[in-house]
Amino acid sequence: ADLRERQHADHFARTLREMRAEGKTPGMLWSHDPSAPIGRWIELREDDRGLYVRGQLNLDTTRGKDAHGHLKHGDVSGLSIGFAIPPSGKTVGPGGSNLLIDVDLVEISVVAFPANRRAVVDGVKTLQSKTELIDLLREAGLAKAAANRVASGGWPALSGEHHQKAIDLAAEIERATANLR
Repeated sequence: ADLRERQHADHFARTLREMRAEGKTPGMLWSHDPSAPIGRWIELREDDRGLYVRGQLNLDTTRGKDAHGHLKHGDVSGLSIGFAIPPSGKTVGPGGSNLLIDVDLVEISVVAFPANRRAVVDGVKTLQSKTELIDLLREAGLAKAAANRVASGGWPALSGEHHQKAIDLAAEIERATANLR
């Protein structure tokens, strides 16, 4: 059981390490369609539950906007991976089945029907307006008045090219607040 759990926990370790060394990430696609990129993955790691990813949709594209709308409203919520199996990537499992122990990750898609029903998007955050920034700051634990002050004074400086910095700041505030609880 130990070997199996360890193998399961390392499905993506090699390919993630190699991609990091090359400064690459797998593609973010809509339903495994290579002609339909929708954004990019900005954090990838393997944890005790499996592959954890955090991405940024490209809202400057029609596909990215459409994907955002579908995710935000819950029309789709699944994730699915596209991969290749290296020569040493599989072994024979119970009953003669193939057991994958290593994969070459190629892409991660947002899909309507994931093969693994536990592969889901667990949150969609946006900062398209002052109101959304206030909501995000409130979710992170700031009082309404404080969130309004930050958003009133800070939103013009955080929009445009600083959009990702605002998202990262909100994530840091959320993590810090969770650690205090």
